[in-house]
Amino acid sequence: FLACSCVFCVRPAAHLSLSSIAGVTGYTISASGASDFAHGSAQVVSSTGSASPYAYGTNLTITLTPAVGYTCNNTSLTINDEPVTLTQIGSSWFYTFNITGNVVYEYTFVPWINVSVTSGGSVSMQVNSNLNANEFSGVVTLKPQSNYYISEFSFDNSTYYTIDSWSALVTIGVPFCSNINYTASTSGMVGFTFNYIDMTYFDTSTINLYLRLTTTPYTNLKTTSSVTGVAVTATYGGSVTLIGNDLENMADTDYITCVAKVCVQNYEFVGWYNANDMDTCLSTYESTNFTKEEVENSQIIAVFNQISNGNISDDTNNV
Repeated sequence: FLACSCVFCVRPAAHLSLSSIAGVTGYTISASGASDFAHGSAQVVSSTGSASPYAYGTNLTITLTPAVGYTCNNTSLTINDEPVTLTQIGSSWFYTFNITGNVVYEYTFVPWINVSVTSGGSVSMQVNSNLNANEFSGVVTLKPQSNYYISEFSFDNSTYYTIDSWSALVTIGVPFCSNINYTASTSGMVGFTFNYIDMTYFDTSTINLYLRLTTTPYTNLKTTSSVTGVAVTATYGGSVTLIGNDLENMADTDYITCVAKVCVQNYEFVGWYNANDMDTCLSTYESTNFTKEEVENSQIIAVFNQISNGNISDDTNNV
């Protein structure tokens, strides 16, 4: 049998493979027009540094970077309409694969926190940081509408926590987070810091925060220590600011400066006391230095009392 030599019957060379033929063709990858361009970005990078069209089998990585306030979940990225599993590093998410055909990918982002007001007025929210894979922490600031104050908050719209301190640490009833710090201000604004969040606790990768608002101004917020190892609080009527090093970093000759401030009309500062001896006043100065020995293993209290109507003056009514 003689092989035909016409141009219509030329055989491919025996050493050519299907993959090499595919490599000559090249494949493209593009983002779907339905992607969430408004809340983040996506980037495609090849392991070889080559550009589209890509050879068959080229290793590609899609990186999703959400805008502040947003995150990714298990449906955030699809490849040709099929969801894929993302890996988070820092505050970005990655998916790596070998291209074997033309690819259209679609990406979406979700808020990492939603805020709902269950009673009272409205709030505006500013998200100050994104979730990070190393600590899974985030910071938000909530500002209620004029003449309203955030009085309580919840994560399940069932168990509510009362805003009753200038700064506080919440650990009960929040299995998704190791701890939550909040800081309230006299204007009603409250800042929340979520530390070490377990986002697998949420099906949607979104924390729901429920708020109750009131028109009653903050007048009884306690003050908790801002210096680790030092316990300083205030009675109703005022607040305390601490200045100094954490207790474990203090030398015996160092001291903590405690500053008292009247926050409620018709109240005055009385003095500083040790909780173990409320009969002995340590100082009557609003700004007082305490040594390490005085504050170690002790609770210092700034005492405020209501002023009788006949004694109200500009000096004591320091609101």
